[in-house]
Amino acid sequence: MAPDGRSRIQELGPFLLYGLLLVALWAAMLFSCEQAGVVGVFQQQWEAERFAEGKDQNACVEEAFRRLDAQAVEGGASDVAGTLYFLQPCLDSAAESPQLCTRVRASSEAADAESKAKAFCDHYGKAFLDCLPVFMAVSNECGVSPESWE
Repeated sequence: MAPDGRSRIQELGPFLLYGLLLVALWAAMLFSCEQAGVVGVFQQQWEAERFAEGKDQNACVEEAFRRLDAQAVEGGASDVAGTLYFLQPCLDSAAESPQLCTRVRASSEAADAESKAKAFCDHYGKAFLDCLPVFMAVSNECGVSPESWE
């Protein structure tokens, strides 16, 4: 009993209620974030960082293409955004792969932007439209800006 005659539960009541309210708000926020795909973004980034351990950037590019191919085989639309959420942190975490950037820079010597991307995509044996987002992410990582494509 508290000095004013209230029990310990009565004293803690407002704090318990506040705690329950915080848990309910956290659960609602988590649910809405999951619905918005935010949790999936963090999952992709976590997977990318784990995948990149002990690998070079070229392995990240190959994994990004593998993920896009697997989605196509499953019959669903490819999740390009999800793959890019994987690719960028993977490229950031993996060991540098000089030949990857050399390949992007060499393709950027082509006459126009489309030819540059096609040269990169041909190297990986990928269709232009399937490969373009990956090419752009790799170009960004290698410091080859779209302005230099013109």
